[in-house]
Amino acid sequence: MKDELKPNFWRKPYSTEPQRAHLIFYGRIKSMDDKLGDRFGNSPLPYLLDKALKNTQEALKSTQEAERKARLASRVDNLTRIGNRLAFDEELAKMIKRLNNKGHRRETDPDYVVFILLDMNRLKFLNDKYGHLTGDKALKAFTERFKKEASERKGEIFRFAGDEFVMIQEGKGDVVGDPVAIATRIQEKINSGLSIPTGDHRFDITVSVGCSILRRGENKSTTLLMNEAEEMMYMHKQEIGIERGK
Repeated sequence: MKDELKPNFWRKPYSTEPQRAHLIFYGRIKSMDDKLGDRFGNSPLPYLLDKALKNTQEALKSTQEAERKARLASRVDNLTRIGNRLAFDEELAKMIKRLNNKGHRRETDPDYVVFILLDMNRLKFLNDKYGHLTGDKALKAFTERFKKEASERKGEIFRFAGDEFVMIQEGKGDVVGDPVAIATRIQEKINSGLSIPTGDHRFDITVSVGCSILRRGENKSTTLLMNEAEEMMYMHKQEIGIERGK
């Protein structure tokens, strides 16, 4: 069929960047039309097929974007807007994989991973006496302080569960300080002058901190890594007279 005899819908311009499959598909339809001649007539089939293909591509992109957003949302804590337990598990696994990389690259791969566990003191008391909205305010206030500390240390933070939070940090060379010294420094910085109003007075927000370190080549499971930090954290709670879970 000559171009001057083709209806407008046949001469509709196509995308400036069609995919290879789209070009092959259209080429076959065009070849079929040339062979069939008048039998194909003025059928809008090629244009309709082209439009359907574009709609399918757009729908696929939309679905992929929705899935991406859903995946990100599933890894964020709703209250504090930091990573949740799922995000923590994934990030820790990545760090350990880089740490134990057989083709270890000194320029990019870490020499150790620091695991820091924090538990907010007396959150249950705050919730029971003043309500969960007040408890939520305390959690948000603590999270903002925690974010600053993580930024300074270039660590990643997560809400582990309830009143428990985690920071994981990669490092190169020798670790600066032992686990007790690291935990003490973080604890002192976060506990310094942090409080929220609760009616006629203010509630001091404090945390107990534990720390554990995994070095390159060290045979230590993630469970042991967490248990070591947890034991140190609960020892501090015991020292200040706070029972577990409070």
